[in-house]
Amino acid sequence: MHDKGYMMNERILLTNKDKKQFEQWLTALRSGEYNQSTGALQDSHGYCCLGVACKVTVDDELLLKRNGMLMGGMPCAQPNSPKWLYGVGRKVRHLFGVGLMMLNDDLLYDFNEIADILSFFYDNDMI
Repeated sequence: MHDKGYMMNERILLTNKDKKQFEQWLTALRSGEYNQSTGALQDSHGYCCLGVACKVTVDDELLLKRNGMLMGGMPCAQPNSPKWLYGVGRKVRHLFGVGLMMLNDDLLYDFNEIADILSFFYDNDMI
């Protein structure tokens, strides 16, 4: 199955840099350092899981912000977000049945639960 540039059986994290950034994201999700929020990458209450990914993988000066907070509701609003993040999001939706935004915003999975799902797919060479 082909989905916007990725074959569903294709690996997304291709380089050591991709893998390192992905692992940094997992660590950040589990760290307790970030308050969780919904509906935007970042708001006055915290970050969504995708906002944490942008925050830890993109140099601060390259992040688009308004009033000190990340702009947008999806990583595509951040042009310097890692390209693998789009593929991981699609793969999670394909493999788990719902996407990261829905897990965070609608089903209210906490960051540890989201990190566990991502880790399972990563540890089993599915992303």
